[in-house]
Amino acid sequence: MLVAVQFEDILQMSAIAKLGIVFLLMLILIRLRLQIGWTLCVGAIITGFWFGASALDIVGYILAAASSGKYIILVSLIMFVLVLNHTLRASGQIQRIVDAFFNI
Repeated sequence: MLVAVQFEDILQMSAIAKLGIVFLLMLILIRLRLQIGWTLCVGAIITGFWFGASALDIVGYILAAASSGKYIILVSLIMFVLVLNHTLRASGQIQRIVDAFFNI
């Protein structure tokens, strides 16, 4: 009975506390070298369940977001940043930028 009460308390936490815990979990997953895309997916799914959405609701949210023009622009920008990051790292430019910044 005590375990059920504690679990119920966890479900009734404030929204900001829930988001903080999910954010910390995502930081841990990134620290464990889980790819950032998977980390974001896991965080989104946990957040959805924790805020009372069913699995079917979450799938509906994903489909609705995927068909949104704003979502496509956001994904395109994120992909651009990731490609730019990879290109700068591969060419050694990131290290030069960091060194120049610390030499200011």
